[in-house]
Amino acid sequence: MDRIRPKITVFGWPSHLGGADTKLAHLLELLHKDLEFTVVPNEKRHLDGPFWPTFLKNLGIRSCLFDQLPRRLEGFALALSNQCFFTHHICHRAKDRGLKVAWSSEMMWHHEGELDAVRDGLIDRVLYTSRIQKDLLSPNYGKIPGFITGNYIDPVQFPFAERLRAGFTIGRLSRPAPEKYPEDFPVFYECLELPECRFRVMAWDEKLSSKYRWHRFDHRWDLLAAETEDTAQFLNSLTYSCIRWDTFSRNPGGVPLLKRCSPGQSHLFLQATIWTNLSSMARQAIFATTFENTKSGPTNYSSIIRPARRWQGNAATTP
Repeated sequence: MDRIRPKITVFGWPSHLGGADTKLAHLLELLHKDLEFTVVPNEKRHLDGPFWPTFLKNLGIRSCLFDQLPRRLEGFALALSNQCFFTHHICHRAKDRGLKVAWSSEMMWHHEGELDAVRDGLIDRVLYTSRIQKDLLSPNYGKIPGFITGNYIDPVQFPFAERLRAGFTIGRLSRPAPEKYPEDFPVFYECLELPECRFRVMAWDEKLSSKYRWHRFDHRWDLLAAETEDTAQFLNSLTYSCIRWDTFSRNPGGVPLLKRCSPGQSHLFLQATIWTNLSSMARQAIFATTFENTKSGPTNYSSIIRPARRWQGNAATTP
């Protein structure tokens, strides 16, 4: 007799970009034998794509539009950081069809329409990525049961690669969401003042171009559209994934970090107020120090600020 698998209707779409969508892709591959998934994208264009419909089909996972679902449904609806789940009233319709709703913000803030759904009693379970996120968001969820599930990223998809290139290449991989980029993003990279340094970013789009239309991106910059390169290939091209600490600290999920750690990449989380107070020699000393530890995993600026003080001569405060 075939084992009955719990039914999960996922409202969202897997992707190689964005922490939540990457997490979904890896979870579907991990759990498809234990759970009966149906994946419902926000837009029809996703079903016409060349890669993900085949990916789901090979796992035995059905994908369809909302209107193609049965009138009555069993099990749970699951949405991860999908704002359309609320703004397009998908949550309301899923509830009307009999699904219990499990929601995960994946961020350090509530999405548009989310708290309205809480007020209307539409959410039955809340999933958290970390204790920090739960402490911040849970007061607004009231008595809704919540669970810290953490994150899962398949390391097989991000094989280790040694970085033996001359010079430095700094960059980031992120959804093309303007709110994820600090206002001084390009200037901050360039003001690291590293000799012969290149900058690579994926995924770049018209919204980001508009946001930074005041800046002249010169020959040092590679601004790549989404999925121009394979994710692992792009990450392997970077010596460092360099992120402003005040920007990174707003993301609780850890998926972006896990994606970057998997290939053996080093990281600098830089607090701008400290960095700007260091001399050019001190900055280069920091990168030279961490370059020797490229294989050791993520590097926090706090752990290397003290050696840099020998070059600077005045005090600095760790982030």
